[in-house]
Amino acid sequence: MDISQMCRVCRDESDCLLDIYTEPCASNRVQEPEPVLATMLRECSGCSVNKEDGMPQFICVECAEAVRNAYRLRRQCRKSHQYFDQLRLMMKELDDIEYCLNIKDSIEPQMPVSTTMSMSSRKVMLQ
Repeated sequence: MDISQMCRVCRDESDCLLDIYTEPCASNRVQEPEPVLATMLRECSGCSVNKEDGMPQFICVECAEAVRNAYRLRRQCRKSHQYFDQLRLMMKELDDIEYCLNIKDSIEPQMPVSTTMSMSSRKVMLQ
């Protein structure tokens, strides 16, 4: 069986296959540079992907698009997770600061403070 014309993902035979190790073309649509399809496939599938593994080195156009979409979704999920994790930490810090401020505001002096001088204090000051 010749696997050289088979898609590594869906196993369909095709004359129009993409090499998973070819560097992607720069695209105006993609904001961040993307790795080769082999790297995307490895990261999204969890399968070992390397040139010497004896597996097909090509995938069909449909599977290539699915791999790209899965990779972009994974990247977006990780970015969002990181964003919300940082936001949660900042909110906790703000809550801690607010708690400290509330405690400080609620502390009352132990001894009453008088703004007037007693007669005995005035005598001491005059002497």
